[in-house]
Amino acid sequence: MIGTLLVFALGFMAAALIALLFAPFLWHKAQRLARRRFDAEIPANVREMQGEIDAVRARAAFDLRREEMRATEALGRATTERAEAGRIVLENGTLRARQAELERDLAEVGARFEAIEQTLAATRLERDDIARDRQALGEAFERRGSELEALHGRHAAGQERLAAMQDRLGHLERRLAELERPAADPAVLPVVDGAQPTAPSRPAIEPEAAQPTTPAPEPATATPLTGGERLRAAIAAGVGARAPATRAENAEIRERISDLAARILRRQVDAEGPTSPIAGILAPDAADEPEAGAPPSLAARVRALAAQGDAPSASVPEPSPAADETSPKGSAARKDGAGRSRRRSRR
Repeated sequence: MIGTLLVFALGFMAAALIALLFAPFLWHKAQRLARRRFDAEIPANVREMQGEIDAVRARAAFDLRREEMRATEALGRATTERAEAGRIVLENGTLRARQAELERDLAEVGARFEAIEQTLAATRLERDDIARDRQALGEAFERRGSELEALHGRHAAGQERLAAMQDRLGHLERRLAELERPAADPAVLPVVDGAQPTAPSRPAIEPEAAQPTTPAPEPATATPLTGGERLRAAIAAGVGARAPATRAENAEIRERISDLAARILRRQVDAEGPTSPIAGILAPDAADEPEAGAPPSLAARVRALAAQGDAPSASVPEPSPAADETSPKGSAARKDGAGRSRRRSRR
């Protein structure tokens, strides 16, 4: 450890010795440099001093002019900045007014937006209602379509029944015409069982016991007949078993047939309802009005039944057996109402 310290001490002394050797040289060099700098800075004569003064004045003037230019520039900048500040203030005021206007517009737009949202909600509800109504109407349309098809079928069936009834009425009218033709000429009236034809206005008074009676069928064994069948049976019995009816009897039969047809048509109209084609055919018309003294038409009879509110019944008059005899007593009995049969309803 002592050796190390001695080595360090020896090195220090060697360095000090070298520094002492070079110290005079460095000191003289520093003096020369300082003297040279002093000579350069301090003028040696008056001319150099005047030049130095002029140079200082020039530098001072240059610096002053530079500062003046800087001050001018600063003033210009300040003026520009003040003008810009005024413009900015004006623009700021304009922008504030615009902002207030935009805020009012925004509030109005917000109110309109809320109203549009409410309208949209109501429109959506209305759309849902319309969709439901449309669906219900579609279902109702389908039902109406099926009902219309059914009504078309019923209309076709009603047309067929109407054609059949018209044919039947035409047949009955032809039968009535055939019955009226023999009754119009008394000379050609057939003689039944040796009896002579008598005038329709010549009644004969005979006792009721002298009139032939025909036993009525038992209710339990009798087969129920329709009105048309009973009418045809009565016409056939009247043609084959007795003398032709008189004009009054033919008129009464025609009246009964017309009444029967009117009741049948009325019942058909009630069964088919307002859409019945027969109701359109039977609509009131000025051409259907009967002349003075003429019997009412079939349409007028049906309208009269509708006005009275009578239920249509398809009943037919059943001639009494006593009415088939050729004696005037039977004619008188029919005029009194005793020869009329009881009406039976199809129901």
